[in-house]
Amino acid sequence: MEDIRYLAERCRDILLYRIELVLEEMTKVHLYDLPTDEPVTTEKFLQMIETACQNGAQTLAKYGLSVINLFGR
Repeated sequence: MEDIRYLAERCRDILLYRIELVLEEMTKVHLYDLPTDEPVTTEKFLQMIETACQNGAQTLAKYGLSVINLFGR
């Protein structure tokens, strides 16, 4: 019975302190940045969005892999 209790606590800790933290960080990833200081052309805006999305996708992929690695896959 003690082993089951230990296993349950470990599972809860993984969920709360690892997966939840990663998911929280994932919500902070910006996929776009709106220009605030001066107007930009549509081409420049598209370039800014593409760059921000590429960077965000790389960051999200790293976070996703860290969650997968928690389960030894």
